Amino acid sequence: MSSFGPANFISAAGNPIVMWHEKRLIGGMCHYLLPNRSMPHRMAPDGRYADEAIELFMREISAANTELSEYQVKIFGGGNMFPRHKRRGKYANVPSKNVIAAREIVKHYALNVIGVNLGGVGHRQIVFDVWSGDVWVRHVGIQHSDSSA
Repeated sequence: MSSFGPANFISAAGNPIVMWHEKRLIGGMCHYLLPNRSMPHRMAPDGRYADEAIELFMREISAANTELSEYQVKIFGGGNMFPRHKRRGKYANVPSKNVIAAREIVKHYALNVIGVNLGGVGHRQIVFDVWSGDVWVRHVGIQHSDSSA
């Protein structure tokens, strides 16, 4: 998670969580795809899953000799990228499940959230400047073409 000096992280997929330490000018961004694995894991944490991505953050925060409460947090995502496709089973309503996962992480870890951009239709492009803590968001909606014409 740590980065020193001017650096940008860019995310065009997933559900980003950005953490930034204002005094140390360090931070990181994950962009998980699913709230959790469908089965227990026995290997190293995988940042594709929200619950494991936060584990990775916690390791880096500890390695930097900082406290979680010292970080500013911004959360993004949960956009429905495929509104015309109806999913069933474990893939049903993934965007909403990802928003719930983000909110549960915020509550469980008592994160200092200073920015939120969740839900809607489409995806987000995120740029995180570690040097300043600035995050730029571009929410790209889904264009529906009328194929009956």
